Amino acid sequence: MGRIVGTQSYEKIIQELYNVEDWFKQLNISFDGSRFEKYRKNIEMLSQYNKEGRIEEFIKLTDFKEVMFSLTESSEFSTIYQQLKDVDSKSLKERLKIVVQGPLMIDQEDPTKSSGQPRDFLFELNMIAHLKASGFQPFFDSYSDAHCMFESKHILLECKRPQTPNSVNENFMIAKKQLTTSLDRLNIPNSKGIIAISISKILNKGKMFIKGKNESHLNFKLNHEMQIFWDHFKHLEREVLDTRIIGIFVLLNTPALIDDIKQIIGVQEIRVASICLQKSADFHLLNSMVSALDQSGSGKTY
Repeated sequence: MGRIVGTQSYEKIIQELYNVEDWFKQLNISFDGSRFEKYRKNIEMLSQYNKEGRIEEFIKLTDFKEVMFSLTESSEFSTIYQQLKDVDSKSLKERLKIVVQGPLMIDQEDPTKSSGQPRDFLFELNMIAHLKASGFQPFFDSYSDAHCMFESKHILLECKRPQTPNSVNENFMIAKKQLTTSLDRLNIPNSKGIIAISISKILNKGKMFIKGKNESHLNFKLNHEMQIFWDHFKHLEREVLDTRIIGIFVLLNTPALIDDIKQIIGVQEIRVASICLQKSADFHLLNSMVSALDQSGSGKTY
């Protein structure tokens, strides 16, 4: 199961980043000098060259890798702003303070110095935002990275962002253990768990750029990339013995180009793997979750 999370026009993303700046001011979080301020400048330049039909010239004149990260991370944060701007939560504010920090580029992260934490929190908030957009009720100040209510059941997510293919197994096993601990601490009957893994850094360190002839072709190529990855790690499903953990979300965030609209966009693919018995109540619950994600307004690409 998978889907494309919606993309936005350059102008929309730019406006959202101005809105984010105002939002941060209300929360006493500095936007000036943050990587998002630099992203906004890059996208404003991209938008101008696009309007003038000079994209090829723009690519030659700029650091294309930096522009792509500006686009994908800004689009990601735009979703967070849209869904969480009215949430009053100390936990959310503390996470946002960290999100704006960190190096400009993802390959500048140093795990030994916790410089990856801002993007770890970005991933967590992005998951919460997409769940909220799909009708899930989010909770903050919880035991897990993401916590929501769906169909009268508490759903806990543990989010991991492996740095390399070799670290996927370790991250998965840690998430599995943490999720069991979180479910035990929550101690609410019929609560369920999801392991969420972002593979964006593994598959996209700035060199990956998916090109599709049209939306359908792009969907096919994204699904292909995700399938290749998950086939390699599918064995991890057998490592989950806690029956309260019912599924795995695998997310890829990457720049892409759709030929027929001649526009560079940021897209996300969420792939859902079921690890519960087919036709069971948990299987139907997971499928309902996927349907809600598919039917949300953010499930469209343009």
